[in-house]
Amino acid sequence: MDEGGMKLWIDKVWSRRPGGLLKKPALLVWDQFRAQRTELVKRKVGQLKTHLAVIPGSLTSQLQPLDVSINKPFKGFMREEWNKWMQASDFEVTLSGRRKRPTITQRLQTCSEGGVEGLGRGSCDPRAQ
Repeated sequence: MDEGGMKLWIDKVWSRRPGGLLKKPALLVWDQFRAQRTELVKRKVGQLKTHLAVIPGSLTSQLQPLDVSINKPFKGFMREEWNKWMQASDFEVTLSGRRKRPTITQRLQTCSEGGVEGLGRGSCDPRAQ
């Protein structure tokens, strides 16, 4: 994600949240990711009456518990599955001879069958919520 991606997210997501169109005052808490701290991004969120709070890097585990308890194990699981998929010998190739990417269906199936500890089976399936 870069500054352009942040601008797009602000325009398409943040400004359309409940209260966003009315520009009700809000607080947006972010980590220290560089693209979130540019003058353009600060100006855009300021126009939406949004105050920014930046979490210092060393405090992420205390202030963003989901990042540690859910995101990290999930990303680790998906990385392991990706490595298994890359090492598998039964794969399809494109016309140019490159390995085909997994389909969205394959990715979602891997995710929902994951059973990542703490997440449980079906965690990626919106119907399971």
